[in-house]
Amino acid sequence: MEETKHGVFTQFKKDVRKRMLTGLLLILPVYVTFFVVKFLFSFVGGTLAPVIKKFLQFLGVALPKTSLDEFIITFLGLILTFIALYFIGIFAANFVGKAIINYFENLLTKTPVIRNIYSSVKQIIHAVSLPGKQSFKRVVFVDFPKEGTKSIGFVTGTTQYNNEHKFISVAYLSQLHQIRQQGF
Repeated sequence: MEETKHGVFTQFKKDVRKRMLTGLLLILPVYVTFFVVKFLFSFVGGTLAPVIKKFLQFLGVALPKTSLDEFIITFLGLILTFIALYFIGIFAANFVGKAIINYFENLLTKTPVIRNIYSSVKQIIHAVSLPGKQSFKRVVFVDFPKEGTKSIGFVTGTTQYNNEHKFISVAYLSQLHQIRQQGF
């Protein structure tokens, strides 16, 4: 009888653990998504908040200091950021815009520490924004820059190895590791 109680209690603990893990796996993505969206909303919208406040003061609009007004200012900042991104996209699509962007991009790629960060971020954004099968398939650890030192890589595809029936994965590795070698 005591063995049965012990077995039931063990099964009960396993069931509780399983249900809690299931609940965690269900709620965690929602929780993380909420905080990422909240952070982006505050960051993007809050970036222009001081400009919007000064502009409203210039117009003579006095907003009482409530959390709703802060939300409205942040929301206006978010809307203005989207509008600015739209016009930057239009600007980048024409000849003069492309020339100016190329000038500043060349300037960034010739500046020592900044070039590594800029080129890595640009490569990641380019690879992630590729449609469908060309984007990253999974994350892997690769021995790089030397054996025993692991770097994070993103598998972008597979290729046949030496005309044999063996296939190898092709991975993108960020160049941010070079920053460590420069002393940062």
